[in-house]
Amino acid sequence: MGWVSLLVRFLLVFPKLAEMLTLVLDSYDKEYRRRKHLELERDIDEWVHSDDTSESDT
Repeated sequence: MGWVSLLVRFLLVFPKLAEMLTLVLDSYDKEYRRRKHLELERDIDEWVHSDDTSESDT
């Protein structure tokens, strides 16, 4: 029996544990997306406001 099958059976037997695992994974995903968004926003802001004048005359 594979570990995925065992995990599925375990979560079916303990539905509260499955709910908690879902909440943890959703929370992790939300936080990951928030941090990634802030990181990309910061990078874009730095790029837009950089003092690189080599491309300003093109």
